Amino acid sequence: QAEAGVTYFISFDNRWLSTGFDFEVTITPTSCFSPQGFAFAEDPTFTSVSIEWAVPATTPEGYEFEYGPIGFTQGTGTELDLTEPLALMDDLTSGTDYAFYVRTDCGDGDYSEWAGPITFTTPFEAANLNYSYGFETDNLNGWSTVTVAGGAWTTLANADDFEAQEGELALGAGANAAASNSWLFSRGINVANGQVVNISYYVKKYVGAGAGGTNNIGLAVGTDNTAAAQTTVITAQTAVTSEDWVQRTATWTAPAAGIYYFGFRYTSTAMTQANFGYGVIDNVVFTSPTAGLEGVATTKFSVYPNPSSSVVNIANADNMLINNVKVTDLNGRVVKTVAFDGVTEAQINISDLSSGVYMMTVASDKGTSTQKIVKN
Repeated sequence: QAEAGVTYFISFDNRWLSTGFDFEVTITPTSCFSPQGFAFAEDPTFTSVSIEWAVPATTPEGYEFEYGPIGFTQGTGTELDLTEPLALMDDLTSGTDYAFYVRTDCGDGDYSEWAGPITFTTPFEAANLNYSYGFETDNLNGWSTVTVAGGAWTTLANADDFEAQEGELALGAGANAAASNSWLFSRGINVANGQVVNISYYVKKYVGAGAGGTNNIGLAVGTDNTAAAQTTVITAQTAVTSEDWVQRTATWTAPAAGIYYFGFRYTSTAMTQANFGYGVIDNVVFTSPTAGLEGVATTKFSVYPNPSSSVVNIANADNMLINNVKVTDLNGRVVKTVAFDGVTEAQINISDLSSGVYMMTVASDKGTSTQKIVKN
């Protein structure tokens, strides 16, 4: 964006032809400039986001603004006619990716080019137990990371020398020349006073060179997704030594009702180029005996095939009578509910669901049980 009264020079460097060359420069003056310098005007809420931007060099009459779910086609979104460089988008959905476009209206039919698509994600509401996550989404579904020192948590994808415990992606930290101290925080989870929470997750060492270095992962919990808030250590820092996936489990009882964040802490000593690696985590599951299990052993229900691309069968060994099956996505949204009239076996068609990880809750005459299923 050129400024009035300033002289600009365009230089060319001909490195190839001794005879020189001809060129032609066409300058098309722009009288209406696109918005830029976007920022949140206030902290986003679960259902609303306000965006502001810098006033363009030419004084505008207003702005045309359009937003919708990420990937939407212009002309199909929600349109706003604005007089100030500020847009409030409400009636949004928690934990959802959105995009917006905006252009300057300079009057008399003179408009700037569209700026966009510019994307943002609404915050994720706290999840209810039972809850699981396998790092299969780009935005981490409300999980977050903080690097105090050294190597940061990063996404690792399936490759010739690496395979996630489940799905295509996992999260790892390490491979840094300095000592590392990095946190991975879960999405907020609603927990009742005195509620027992069972945590299971898989870890492995991913070797880059030599023996892969020393990689430690521990587990803590607190009331915020900060290192300072992780005041309760559930599992001390423990070395990850196996190059195969190993399941770790832990149990914690909530001292009071509230929203809690579980922190997976990675630490390591400084690594050399000849001996470096990662501590990797995948397939984290939070369950509670008082939130969807109600005394029914998960193993009493058999769910197969799992993963599946079309149909999932449910059977049990104790002649429990199945009354209802509910399937939720990793955001806690119910995507399928099927009622039964006290059957001992059931079949659920999941062919209409998108590929990914879901939680299936089976309600019977003896309680309920929740298991994770994978749709291919």
